[in-house]
Amino acid sequence: MPLSSRRQLVMLCATLALLILFSSAGTAQMPPTEDPEETEENQGLPGYEPYDPQEALKRRQELTALSQEFQQLLKDRPEVRGKFRDDFARAQLKVEKCALLYGRYMPSTARDAAFRKELAEARAVIAALSAGKKPYTPRTGLIELAYLSDIDRSAQPYYLYIPETTDLKRPVPLVIFLHGYVGDLDKVNWFDQTVSDSVKRLAKKLGGILLAPFARSNTDFLGVGERDVLHTIELVKRDYRIDADRVYLSGASMGASGVWAIGAHYPHLFAALIPASGRTDYNLWHDIERGVLTPFKQFIVDRDYVVTMKVNFRNLPAFAFHGEDDWLVKPDQSRKMVQTLREQGFEALYHQFPRGDHWSCFDAFDNAGLVAWLRTKKRPALPRHVTYWTYHPRFNRAYWVTVDDFVEFGKPAEVDTRVLSPAIIRVDAKNVARLTFRDPTGKLFSSGTVKVMLPDGRLVDATSRTKGGATFTLSTVPAAGLRKRGELCGPIWEAYQRPFLLVHGSTGEGEAQIRTRSGAQRSALEWFDFAAGIPRIKKDADVTADDIQRFNLILFGTPKTNLLIQRVAAHLPVQIDEGKFTIGANTYAGKDLGLAMIYPNPLNPERYVVVYSGVHWGRGLPKNHKLDFLPDYIVFDDPIAPVSGTNNFRVAG
Repeated sequence: MPLSSRRQLVMLCATLALLILFSSAGTAQMPPTEDPEETEENQGLPGYEPYDPQEALKRRQELTALSQEFQQLLKDRPEVRGKFRDDFARAQLKVEKCALLYGRYMPSTARDAAFRKELAEARAVIAALSAGKKPYTPRTGLIELAYLSDIDRSAQPYYLYIPETTDLKRPVPLVIFLHGYVGDLDKVNWFDQTVSDSVKRLAKKLGGILLAPFARSNTDFLGVGERDVLHTIELVKRDYRIDADRVYLSGASMGASGVWAIGAHYPHLFAALIPASGRTDYNLWHDIERGVLTPFKQFIVDRDYVVTMKVNFRNLPAFAFHGEDDWLVKPDQSRKMVQTLREQGFEALYHQFPRGDHWSCFDAFDNAGLVAWLRTKKRPALPRHVTYWTYHPRFNRAYWVTVDDFVEFGKPAEVDTRVLSPAIIRVDAKNVARLTFRDPTGKLFSSGTVKVMLPDGRLVDATSRTKGGATFTLSTVPAAGLRKRGELCGPIWEAYQRPFLLVHGSTGEGEAQIRTRSGAQRSALEWFDFAAGIPRIKKDADVTADDIQRFNLILFGTPKTNLLIQRVAAHLPVQIDEGKFTIGANTYAGKDLGLAMIYPNPLNPERYVVVYSGVHWGRGLPKNHKLDFLPDYIVFDDPIAPVSGTNNFRVAG
């Protein structure tokens, strides 16, 4: 049982300090943490039981000893981070789970039993690594694994369930399950709280493997959460014989929303989708008419909510489930989406549980019709007709079609391609400057001779050809100048998808210097709370040339308070002063004014620089939605917008 909010905050901060030490290779001792204690506050909580203070002391001593063992491993065997990278991540995860159990959960015999289990497993993994050996991993059953994220050096967990009846000697199906939202989700409790046995039974019936990614907790499986899902899929394909044409993406509640979004972004990766009780339409979810949200917010919404990306499901069938009496996510979210797909002529099934509530979603995976349907579904690797709609250069591929460049950013790109013969592909494209077709097999078209036919009948020859591929230019692309592309295109959340470094200033005086330091520290805590990781953080004077090459820089302050902002200020499109920001001919000034912006780093154009200055962004937003509505740049003040909960903006784009 989690502690009350006051004690939880105290212990969480202590845990944060502990994990910062874990992420370094130093040998510093574990910082002192407050012992769990009986108080009138927690005595009144459900599940309270009398607790021996001596047991609390034992847990503290065991955690201290485990910390020392882990740091000794780093000192004696630094190579394990490379040679046994994923096993090292397991060790780090187990240590972190012990720290979370000690620091966040109410003292009880059940808590102590869980602590001792994690402690024993942590020591077993550390002992094997200390001996230069690969730790034991079960062959079947429920298996907890982890990987080290390059983004913030954190250990991110995922579970596999491998039934004993699954034949691992041959390629097998992979069932991916994306979990639902739970407010206090963490690396200790997430699997037990969100993954039902019905999902395991589905994997067993299909003779496959179940993958359940943590995906950084409550991320809606977007941004860093989406990256987690894709990465864990690749890890499973690396370690097991997976039939790439039988990968099924499923999820419940928030996870079902992620199923729709990831399926729309990467339709070529999956054979079928199984969303249960998920959201598909943000405007319907919040009862907001289109046109009420400001254009930049609606554009961000449309990027991830699939109602506008229906054409992406032409070759990706879906079987959606929903409870008739679901009051949390209304059944219209699934029903209308399925109807929209059917109107397009796409394969989409819908089952509604009579009088079912939101949690009837877990009954979906025991549905006999679902199992029979999935057994008929295989991914079409080279469909003759591909349609794709995208709002972002990162999401640029569907099967054999890749959108290489947009004509105009800030507008969606749409492509409709149909193979007429090995030599002719008909293309109807909007806002697409350049695209590439790839067919290494030569079964669909001939890359050496294929041409594009436009809607008016004109033929366009390839700009360039490679073995198995041909690139076509449909519109003029600027030859020089700053231009967005897949890995460098904004908005601000993009800077957090690759390794990043928080940088606070050191040159200001008084309140200004305190504000830049507290801004970085607050952002670090927000990231920990949202993404279950510890971001790197430095003061400006300590940032090295290597840091500038390796990291996206998240800078706090002004040119007067932050040396890095001072170095790049002349090259930014915004003039930054204390409480005053100038964009072009317009100046915005005020006491409670803030700026957030992203731009290619003038010191290393292959990385981003993000600048936060003035008022801290996101006071009215929940912890898992702080970055959602940040565009490329925004000047804002402290009042909260009534519809989206964001700060009120003065200018944005």
